[in-house]
Amino acid sequence: MVHELLNSLLTDEEVALIKESQAPGVILDKSEQFGMALLSIPCVRQRLRCMELMNDFDDRVSDIGPPLKVVQAACREMRSSRALTQFLSVVLTFGNILNAGNQARGRADGFNLETLSTIYDMRDSANQVTVFDLCAKYCRGNILEELEHVNDAANVDLKYLQGQLNKLGRDFKVVAEDMTKAAATLPPNDPFIIQGGSFVQMKTNEIAALRESFAQTEKMFNETVQWMTLGEGTYTTDSFFAVFRALLQHFKTKAVRDAAAAARVQRQNENYGKKLGSGDDPMGDLIAKIKAGKARKMNLADVASQSQQQQATATAPQLA
Repeated sequence: MVHELLNSLLTDEEVALIKESQAPGVILDKSEQFGMALLSIPCVRQRLRCMELMNDFDDRVSDIGPPLKVVQAACREMRSSRALTQFLSVVLTFGNILNAGNQARGRADGFNLETLSTIYDMRDSANQVTVFDLCAKYCRGNILEELEHVNDAANVDLKYLQGQLNKLGRDFKVVAEDMTKAAATLPPNDPFIIQGGSFVQMKTNEIAALRESFAQTEKMFNETVQWMTLGEGTYTTDSFFAVFRALLQHFKTKAVRDAAAAARVQRQNENYGKKLGSGDDPMGDLIAKIKAGKARKMNLADVASQSQQQQATATAPQLA
């Protein structure tokens, strides 16, 4: 409502036209009466601007502050992750093995980040195992836990946040100037002077802290990119962290595959040694089932259940 009121304020040109049209017996329509009534309030435009920013300020700060903390956390994780360092070392070693004897590519000291996108599709001659699978096999540690914030950091556009912060700073500056001008004409007990002045005083430090946080985040990000690339290539926050988000996604997929394989092995171990046949002559029972064509439909869990039922029947007391 405050936003609508602010947008509905009459301009100087509109006010001039209304005043020119006023004459004895001329009645303004309701919209014009409403517009002129609003302008009769002292400093109404300044009041509405201040109220609008007071309503939106916390939400606008929350759109900027938390993403900055995510990028900071992701930068710290990138620099400290032992699992990531080990994986990249393995990739480098594996690449040097593949390029052994190549004067241009052999004995490399590093590689471009774009190289990571090729290891997911480069497969062995049997088209079963990728270079990523081989490299991940030799890595220890949980890279998914060590790079916990990287996935969210890939959704942060630092340039966009800078624009939002600059706009918030400009809007706050306008309100602060409005308060200074209004204080010279309005009485000190006016609610606008009391509430608006308190708002400007409290949020000035918050704006400064947010600017400091942005500068720190930008510095940490640039240092992290420099540390990872030695200055090769230009990256934004979303493009840089997207490279490692893709890496983490492949590690997640690998974790799912490994868990499924481990579950299959566990089921095989649990079923190992169970008798497929039942009764006093398990082998004869199995042969009979094979001859009857029931062998393919046999289920170990069903067989075990049938065996238990037969044992319970054999040991149950017989009633006369």
